[in-house]
Amino acid sequence: MAELNRRRRASQYTDYTKRKREEYETEKRRREDEEFERSSRGPKDRLMMVFGVVALTVGLYPNLFIMPSRLDDVHRDAVKNLTKARSDAQEIGHTRREEMRKRAKDLKANGPVEE
Repeated sequence: MAELNRRRRASQYTDYTKRKREEYETEKRRREDEEFERSSRGPKDRLMMVFGVVALTVGLYPNLFIMPSRLDDVHRDAVKNLTKARSDAQEIGHTRREEMRKRAKDLKANGPVEE
């Protein structure tokens, strides 16, 4: 009889500790979930999102809505400058070629010049 009572108490104690452990783990998991909810959807995150959207808007607004005509003007000016530089380079190249032809003719006609 004593052995049966000892086994019953041991079984009840095992069940009791198992139930307490499950309750503790459930409570711990609930607290962790609450902490995660509080930290992930807190006012800091919303504030950072608002700040990011405002920063993007302020950064992109001038280029998208105010400056497109200015960008076109800058592009046209760049095209004009490149065209002028190309024509100047062609003119300088033509002048150099003419001078080289002239010098080559002089050298053929007069022979080498000694300095």
